[in-house]
Amino acid sequence: MTTLALLAFTSQVAAQECPIGSAVSGFAEPCMCSPSASLKPLSSASIGRVTRGRLLRADYLESSAFHRKMESDIEANNFYGTKELVGLVERASRRVALRYPGGPRLGVGELSRLRGGDIIGHSSHENGRDVDLGFYMKDFAGVPTELPEFTDVNRAGIGEFEESPVYFDDVRNWLLIEALIEDPYAIVQHVFVARSIRRRLIDTGRRLGASEAFLEKVGRVVMSPHADHPHQNHFHVRIYCSAEDLPRCRDRGPYWPWIPEAHPYFARIVPLPPIRL
Repeated sequence: MTTLALLAFTSQVAAQECPIGSAVSGFAEPCMCSPSASLKPLSSASIGRVTRGRLLRADYLESSAFHRKMESDIEANNFYGTKELVGLVERASRRVALRYPGGPRLGVGELSRLRGGDIIGHSSHENGRDVDLGFYMKDFAGVPTELPEFTDVNRAGIGEFEESPVYFDDVRNWLLIEALIEDPYAIVQHVFVARSIRRRLIDTGRRLGASEAFLEKVGRVVMSPHADHPHQNHFHVRIYCSAEDLPRCRDRGPYWPWIPEAHPYFARIVPLPPIRL
């Protein structure tokens, strides 16, 4: 990518207006488009593919008032990622908290190892562009709760922790997906999760007034993984290579039609078949 093209891409992103998203009555809409909102200096580099790659000059995700490390993953300490991915988690968790105050912090599982490469329990997560995010949950009384580990939920959105029922927080989880897809700096390619959870998200978005165009985006980005793990207890989020990490960083399609024109992947966009929501 030429210097002029990279500058054009950076300027285009920085000039975006604050995303509004779907109409959710009663929620404040914070402006998250300032580079001061967790956008860090250029430093990290994602090399290779998510299934065979490495990570240079990684950023480290610290806990904050808006997100926390899952207790079950603290010992392994695989909280390293590209600056785009770490910034995405910081911005998305903050946006959810500001739009729907009084909730729990977002639970964050593993990203990558310090220098990337193989990571136990994952077939990807090798070059700093994958992160596992826990569901926002509520207890039996409807009070938002922070669980120490990922917890499976069934089709009805009900799980169990320490022999007590817990419930999938439809609104906060929708707001999280909305924040991830609308992020002005990192481009989310996939959010892997069970089909039943995908259905709940789309139904919630429609109930809260999301446009059909945005629901189509969600329907394409959020998908069930083609793997043994059905992802009934967390979101597996993956972002595209950043423009500055190309060509050493490598992706596979699809390439979504909303990729910014100045990004090199814009040239790879092809018409998509209809999708059933």
